[in-house]
Amino acid sequence: MIAIAPSHINQLGNYTNWLTKRNLPHKVLSPGESLRGCTMLLLCGGPDVGTSRQRDEAEIKWFKEAYGNIPVLGVCRGLQISNVILGGTLYDNLDEKKIKHTSNKIEIAGEPSPLLESSWHDVVFEDGRRFKVNSRHHQGIDRLADGLRIIAKCSEDEVLEMVEGDSALFVQWHPEREDVWGTEAEEVVYNWLKLHYKESSVPHVPVVDNPKQKIGNYLRSKGFTTVSNDRIRKSIDSSYSDDFLYKLIQENRFEMKRVTDKNGLIALKFLKL
Repeated sequence: MIAIAPSHINQLGNYTNWLTKRNLPHKVLSPGESLRGCTMLLLCGGPDVGTSRQRDEAEIKWFKEAYGNIPVLGVCRGLQISNVILGGTLYDNLDEKKIKHTSNKIEIAGEPSPLLESSWHDVVFEDGRRFKVNSRHHQGIDRLADGLRIIAKCSEDEVLEMVEGDSALFVQWHPEREDVWGTEAEEVVYNWLKLHYKESSVPHVPVVDNPKQKIGNYLRSKGFTTVSNDRIRKSIDSSYSDDFLYKLIQENRFEMKRVTDKNGLIALKFLKL
């Protein structure tokens, strides 16, 4: 059972939905609850370390109970507070860096909004592999804590994006967000989860490896609701034309009709056959 240290209520569903889609059993911890019976700890993203004493204290307790005993995954704030607990330090503001790490640093510093969009940038691994990740933060690792190892950095300003510890993985981006589902940014974290999850067997969820599957998974994640063409195209590849999307959707056997969305834009209504 994966124990989720509760994030802000607006964001908690992102984590539970993600783990549910990946067939990973989980529970949300209650204040003061121990990790007894849990086989992994997930520390979520959220407001800056230091802005909520109650949350900081709860997560410090859970981290100390888990680290070295069961695997730990830290996402964004989870990476940051773990680094601090282990003796590292943080940049409080990444504004001076070369790239935009969040679309609204004032809002991200407080309670997160589910409507706040991500920025995107490349990360590069030790072996030269790179891919795009989403970014919603303005704090980041300054001095890396002893015992942690760098796995990937932002390709433009070398902000640390992925580090490893004792059966622990910490990432600066947000693999749990719906718009990241099926991308390399999500899959690399899921593959780590699958490898370190210690309860019986985890049912396999196929990796998205072609545009047709990606569209299918994207539509499933939206519950076959009304989605604008531009929104679909943004989640796949900005070079895809409407005609190409139509062809792929037809090949996936989705019935569709043109409608007007709430903003007055042409959209498609997808219905599962």
